[in-house]
Amino acid sequence: MASSGFSQSRDSIRNAKTHYFQKKLSVDASTAFRVSTLIDSYKARIKAVWKIKSMAERQKLGQIDGLITSQNRDLMKVLTKDQMARIEKTMVLERRDTVGH
Repeated sequence: MASSGFSQSRDSIRNAKTHYFQKKLSVDASTAFRVSTLIDSYKARIKAVWKIKSMAERQKLGQIDGLITSQNRDLMKVLTKDQMARIEKTMVLERRDTVGH
C-alpha cells in the first residue's frame, strides 16, 4: 500500500512538471513530457556523479559539465533556441539543487 501512495505522488509530480513545461514553452503535452523526462534523467546522472566519493571535486565538475552539454544538445533536438532560453533559469536552479550549490 505504501508504494502505491509513493507512485501516485511521483505521478503527480511528473504531471505537474509536464504541465509547467507545456505552459512555459507553449508546446503540446507529449513534447513537455519529453522535456521533463530528459531533464529528470540528466538530473539523476548529475546527482550520481556528485555522490562519487573517490572522485575529486574538479573531476566531478568536469563530468557534470559534459552532462550539461549533452543535456542541452538533447533538448535542442526537441526545442527551439527561444524555448531553451525560456527554461534556462529553471534548469540552472534544478542543477544547483542537485549538487547542493
